[in-house]
Amino acid sequence: MRVAQHRRAKAEDGYRLVQFWVPDYSNEEYRAEIRREWESINAADAHDKTMEWLEPFIAEVWDDLPDDDWHFGDDDPLSQRQTNA
Repeated sequence: MRVAQHRRAKAEDGYRLVQFWVPDYSNEEYRAEIRREWESINAADAHDKTMEWLEPFIAEVWDDLPDDDWHFGDDDPLSQRQTNA
């Protein structure tokens, strides 16, 4: 009964209950799937030469960007932090 009263009081205060599913790390099937995916990602990284091939091009483009290219206007919290620092 106390839970129902608490929920009713919160609703009256303008809150709403939200419930969602989260991963169960104690579930061995879930952990096995994560382990399998992790090993697959690591194996792909070891065999994939795409990023190695792209690195010189990425560096060239990145180095050519002007310093203020990442400024998103006056509402940008990063630019505000930089100017206030």
